[in-house]
This record gives sequence, C-alpha cells and structure tokens, in this order.
Amino acid sequence: MAANDALIRGVINMDAIAYDGDGDTKARIHTRPVANSIELSDSVFAMRDHYNIDLDLILTNPGATYSDHASFWTEGYGAVLVIEEFSADGNPYYHTPDDRVQYFDVPYYEKLAKLSLATLATLAEPVNSGMGIDAGQELHAERMYAYPNPTTENATVWLELPAGRRVRVSLFDALGKEVAVMHEGAIPGGKSAFVVPLADGAPGGYVVRAVAEGMEPLSVRLVRLP
Repeated sequence: MAANDALIRGVINMDAIAYDGDGDTKARIHTRPVANSIELSDSVFAMRDHYNIDLDLILTNPGATYSDHASFWTEGYGAVLVIEEFSADGNPYYHTPDDRVQYFDVPYYEKLAKLSLATLATLAEPVNSGMGIDAGQELHAERMYAYPNPTTENATVWLELPAGRRVRVSLFDALGKEVAVMHEGAIPGGKSAFVVPLADGAPGGYVVRAVAEGMEPLSVRLVRLP
C-alpha cells in the first residue's frame, strides 16, 4: 500500500481483546509519535469517556511493535494497537491448541470491540457511493462544505445558494443535540461563510445543518479531534 501511495487516514488494530483473567478490565492502547497516532490514541480515550465504557485503559508510548499496526508506523502512517493487558495478565493459552472461546471474557471483549468501533465511527467521513436513498434524485443547486475537517479548532462552513432566502444554520453533537446556532435569518444568494465553534467542544462527531423553506435541508459532518 505504501508503495502505491495509498491514502490511509489511520489504523485501529484490534489484536487480542478477549482475555481478562483477573477481571480488572485493564487494556492497553499502544501509540507512538508517528503521523497522527497520538491523536488516534487520544480519540480512543475520549470515546471511552464519552460512552462510559467500563475499561481501565493504560497508554503505552512508545508502543510495542509486535502486531500488525507496526508496519504502518514503519511506513509513516498513523496507527494504534488496542489489546488486552498482555504483559501482566496474558492469556496462558495464547497460540496453543487450547486457545478456545471457552476462555473468552465475552463482556470484556464486547467493551473493547465497542470502544474500537466507536472510535472508528466518530472519525469516519461518509462516502456517497451512489447507492443511497438519494440516488437518482435531481441535484440541488444549493450546497454546503466545511474546512478544516477534521479539526482541533474552529472550522468554517460555506453555504452556497442560487437565490436569497431565510435560513437557520445550526450545529449538532453526536447525540443529535443542538449545541449552537450560527445563523438564523436572511442570507443573500451566492456564498456565505459561518464560523463553527468547535475549538472548545468535546472531541467527536458533529453535524452542521442548514434548514430553510423551499429547500432540501443540507448537512455536513465534521470531526473534532482531541
């Protein structure tokens, strides 16, 4: 992939995530100062706190290189390793014929899986594949886009309208709660810019939504990094 200049935003490597012999819910997040690896590990901890996932996470920096994420570090890509507390509570059946499902701690496994998927979903950006419910519908002249995205600071959203109208432009958090109103009132035709107040917001996903009579609602997703 590196030889082909693959565009890889980041890697979340779930390795051994189902053994917790002493039931202490400890797990390790391995990271290194490579590309955006530190930001990825910060996002993992932020999602643990945001969703109240009962895990005692331990940050390891510089992280170990014994799993698949290490090859991404070698090529300069951001990556983290999510793994059970392998050093102090290792699975005694690891890589043996007795490494069986019966020794899994399923609730622990579920928590680590949820943590990894929550981090991935929060940082992901939607891709329009042409197969969604809007496929085949007429395109509207109105459009909205944002920069920078993802961001650690305030962003700017641009709204382009073919004609003037009254519009409400609001910011919603990942739970669908309206957290800010950037504009409510008349907007002329053409391009208008609005500051999205993310600098002091919690890490995670946000949506800016523009609503007006006679216009399909527009939305753009933003990610606030730690």
